[in-house]
Amino acid sequence: MHKNLFTCLGLLALLSFRPPAPEAQRPAPPAWFLEHLQEQMQHGGLSVADNSDYQSPQEPAEAYAVQWRWGPGQKSLFGRLYAIEAGQAQADAWQLRSFWHPGKHQAMVQQFGADGSYAEGHLLPLKEGGTQLEQTFFAPDGSERRVRHENSAIVDGEHAGTSFKRVGEEWQPERSYIWLLPESPGPEQD
Repeated sequence: MHKNLFTCLGLLALLSFRPPAPEAQRPAPPAWFLEHLQEQMQHGGLSVADNSDYQSPQEPAEAYAVQWRWGPGQKSLFGRLYAIEAGQAQADAWQLRSFWHPGKHQAMVQQFGADGSYAEGHLLPLKEGGTQLEQTFFAPDGSERRVRHENSAIVDGEHAGTSFKRVGEEWQPERSYIWLLPESPGPEQD
């Protein structure tokens, strides 16, 4: 009986399989997204932001860093966000994934936090250059919050980034950083 069940399930799977569309017929990620990925990979994919405006005993990081690396086919990125304390890179606070979702036809960003938090959202190009990312963060206790990040285009090795929190129907700014692309790509960590 189990053999017949598995045979039937196998046949159903084969019948429902559709070969992928030829390359020319597949909707490709838009040019702005591919350009965004290339931009993030400048200087080995490393950006560093000074945190002195927000440094405190509860937040001892003197800086934060984001390190990107290419995903398969250079059509996505894997990343990590970590603190720098006393000149030393700390453990990852977040692991990141930026990719084009072929089913939703959207640029997506996922984040996996060291505390068990998860965030997901979509990335949009801004008319003046740069990107806007709106995400929902899910805490380990199940609570949710909405966050927006606006990043300017990289010019002369730096870009500005501002985060916003949702209050009622409005977005209120929280933090702003200047992210610099250092000359050396920084430490590799797997």
